[in-house]
Amino acid sequence: MRITEENVVSELRKHNEKALYYVIDQYSGLIKSIIRKHLHQQDVHEECMDDILLSIWNHAESFSADKNSFKNWLAAISKYKAIDYERKYYREKSKAQYISSEVEQASRGYEQDSLDDLRSELEEMLGSLEEKDREIFMNHYIHEQSIGKIASDLGVKHSWVYNRLSRGRKKLKALYKGLREQ
Repeated sequence: MRITEENVVSELRKHNEKALYYVIDQYSGLIKSIIRKHLHQQDVHEECMDDILLSIWNHAESFSADKNSFKNWLAAISKYKAIDYERKYYREKSKAQYISSEVEQASRGYEQDSLDDLRSELEEMLGSLEEKDREIFMNHYIHEQSIGKIASDLGVKHSWVYNRLSRGRKKLKALYKGLREQ
C-alpha cells in the first residue's frame, strides 16, 4: 500500500513502518527547524528528533483531524519535545553547577581543616623543643631564613645553629615516631 497525506494517520495508528518513513521524508525538515529554534544544545538534536518520531509513532491515535491538521499536530509535538529537552539541559546544568560549588566548598573546608590540624600538630611538636630551638626552627623552616642570617641575628657561629637544628630534628623524629606507633 502506498502512503499518502490522506492515509498517513490511519497507517501510523496501525503501526505501519512505511507511514513513519513517509513522515520522516515529508516532515523531517520542519521537525529539524523547530528543534533548532527551541533547542540550543546541538549535541542532543538527533536524540530529540528520535524522541519526536517515537512520540508520533506511539501517540498517533491522539491526533484528531477535527481539531488540527496533521502538520500542525506534528509541529506542536516537535516544539514541546524540544522545549522539554532544553529544560532538561538547564536543570542538569544547574544541578551540576550546584554540586560543583558544594564540592568546592567542602574541599575548601577540608583543606582548611587539614591546615588547622597540621598547624596544631606542628605547634604541639615544636612545643616539645626549648624556646631557643623553636625560634631557630621557625626562622629556618617556616620563615625560610638562611643559617647565616639566623647565626648573625643570634650572634653565634654557623656551626652552633647547625647543631641546634640537627639535635632538634632528631628529637622531633623520635617524637613523631612515637606518635605514629600509638
